[in-house]
Amino acid sequence: MHEYMASETDRALRALKGLVRLKSLVQGHSVKRQATSTLRCMQTLSRVQSKIQTRRIKMAEENQALQRQLLLNQELETLRW
Repeated sequence: MHEYMASETDRALRALKGLVRLKSLVQGHSVKRQATSTLRCMQTLSRVQSKIQTRRIKMAEENQALQRQLLLNQELETLRW
């Protein structure tokens, strides 16, 4: 009777260890997948922010050039009169 209980206990312990191992593998894969997804989102966000910054700089430069052109046109108009 005692041997039977010990073997049942050993079997249950092995099954439990297997479940723990399986759970850790699944969680590890899930964590890896989540980390990969998060990294992709961060890279995309970084790329978008970079494009926005580049566009803002370009617009500011174009605005400065336009202001200079308008100023030159005004000066030419005043010289003509």
